[in-house]
Amino acid sequence: MCLVVALASGGCRSSAPPSPPGEDDRLVREADVAVKEAQLGWEQADAKAEQSRQAALAVGERIDEFVARAKAAEVERVRYAGTLAAAREAARECTVTRERLLELHRTLLEYVSDPRRDAAIEGLEACRKQAANPKKADVQRDNAAMRQEVASALEEAFDLTYPDQRGHLVATVKGDVLDVALPTFSAWDAPRSQREVEKWCDSFPNFTSIALHNTHGTFKCRAKEQPRDYAARMLRASGLAAPWVPAPSGQKTMPSTSSDGDLAELKRLGRELDAAIAQFEADSHALLNARARAEKAIEHYEELLRHHSR
Repeated sequence: MCLVVALASGGCRSSAPPSPPGEDDRLVREADVAVKEAQLGWEQADAKAEQSRQAALAVGERIDEFVARAKAAEVERVRYAGTLAAAREAARECTVTRERLLELHRTLLEYVSDPRRDAAIEGLEACRKQAANPKKADVQRDNAAMRQEVASALEEAFDLTYPDQRGHLVATVKGDVLDVALPTFSAWDAPRSQREVEKWCDSFPNFTSIALHNTHGTFKCRAKEQPRDYAARMLRASGLAAPWVPAPSGQKTMPSTSSDGDLAELKRLGRELDAAIAQFEADSHALLNARARAEKAIEHYEELLRHHSR
């Protein structure tokens, strides 16, 4: 639009010779006024059409937000109901894994206190007690695996530090004692050997003691974190040590189900959107008419200029 206006009101006029007095001069001036009025009408119609377009988009966005909130609320209700059902089922025989038990408890703690939620947590309390006191065989198995991982890590660390002595350090787990053998390695003297073994005692939990054997003798230390202390720390970290009842109230409020008011609001927004679209269509049609009038006025003005320049 601006390019057409520039050509009409600037480029073409600047190249025309001075208008002679008389009828032709009057017609040119009137055509110039008509062009400016038509251009102004075009600009105003364009602004109004854009305004109504933005209004329609805004209503559409409000509808999208309304629908998104409704969907999110439904997802939340389904999640809450599913967690309650899963918690009740888990509480019957406490056969769920420790990880699943903790997940159910964490999810229920997110919500504000209500009778169903509190009853579900209370039902899980017996399962917590069982999980907090696992079978002796399970504890021994887990501890053995953890200690073996420590032994393997110690061997790998030594091989990386002393690649030319690769394989010389052999770490063996004997119950809750870590026994480290370096029978042919002499780079560590007695003080260094004692410092190394004490460093291991500070770093590796779940052992009663650690012993290092090398060419300088045997060096021992008591582990900084004993197996009993390690087990207690793991239990606290898991969230199973303290009772789950009474349960503190969470922050999340369960959204209510869709109501007649929600449906009425959605219908109202739909009517508002229909009206906004109708207004935009009317303004768009008016814009087309205003553009056509402006282009016709410009065409008439240019024709008068061509005639006047002859």
